[in-house]
Amino acid sequence: MNQITIRQFACFCGFSLMFMKVLGLPSLMYEQNGNGGLITALILLLFDVLMIALAIALKKKFPTSSLYDLVAMGLGKVVAKIVFVFLAIVFFTNMSVLINETMTYMRDVVSEEITTAYVVFIFLPIVSCLVYNGLKNFARTAEFAFTFVIIGFVLCLALGEGAVTFSGLGPFFENGAKGLFSSAFNLSFFFSDFLMIFLLIDKVQIEKKQFRYVYFIVGLVALLLIVLYVAYFKLYTITASFHKNAIADVTQYRRIVGNVGNLDIIVILFVFFSTYIQGAMLFYSITQCYNHVLGYENKKHSLITINSAIVLNEYLVFYNIQKITFFVVNYMKYASFVYAVAIPIYLCCVLVFAKGGKRVGSNKKPVSQSRA
Repeated sequence: MNQITIRQFACFCGFSLMFMKVLGLPSLMYEQNGNGGLITALILLLFDVLMIALAIALKKKFPTSSLYDLVAMGLGKVVAKIVFVFLAIVFFTNMSVLINETMTYMRDVVSEEITTAYVVFIFLPIVSCLVYNGLKNFARTAEFAFTFVIIGFVLCLALGEGAVTFSGLGPFFENGAKGLFSSAFNLSFFFSDFLMIFLLIDKVQIEKKQFRYVYFIVGLVALLLIVLYVAYFKLYTITASFHKNAIADVTQYRRIVGNVGNLDIIVILFVFFSTYIQGAMLFYSITQCYNHVLGYENKKHSLITINSAIVLNEYLVFYNIQKITFFVVNYMKYASFVYAVAIPIYLCCVLVFAKGGKRVGSNKKPVSQSRA
């Protein structure tokens, strides 16, 4: 089995925490709840962090058990397969958001000629290769890329340094408690990335330092996201809903370097590096759902099937950012009851009441296994 180190797991946690949060989401936050969108973001971000802490706690108590094991242990194999079908739908939707958001950004910044063909000829082959080469190689790539992504994130925020201030941000509760809870519910799907972490817990090697490095990375990324959101809400206030690329929009207000060249390349590289790793994490998650539901593992078959499904989805269903955003905000928020309420409550019960130690559940080797 492919195993990853705690340091690599921490990098995956960092990438997942950034997922879908640095481009269009701040604009939606303001659109949903005005200045209170900042409070909405903080609440949902805290929830994401708590879910990562739950994943770590499950890993410590059930060192070799996967998410499928934990679900099957109390609910049975049939329910476990149904849950993983649901997770696959969530991941496919996340993939559509990631692809369309990135394409929209690149179309605005690089060239108006960029189309869905970008997905077919550039994005999908790279993420497929990362997954096909095995989790261990993928984890090494993610660990290498994470350093550059964090440096890029810090540089982007530093370029907009003049905008980062806590003065004049309110009022935060202009829409009252109803606006706060309504916006949190409508946008909860954008904070579903912790599900990818749950699918990695059985692949992590326990080490002496345990998970302190994970907490450090998660705290660092959460802090950077908070700074980004504060800067964004400070800069745009009533026009925030019209600015769809938060990290780029904050960066363009640079005071430190004055008129020294065009530094958009920093944002472009940051978006590229993070997008490819996040896309590969989603792809890996979908393959795990595919394998558990079918009880069958074949890398070539799963990659061909998943690639075909993504391409058809992009061309026939969610072919622009407006369609996928409308679907997520208006419909997928109901899915949050399952992944953000039911699943965590069940896993908390498992954590408290189930006997830990060795492997639990019935996650045997696939009934039919073929090496690709």
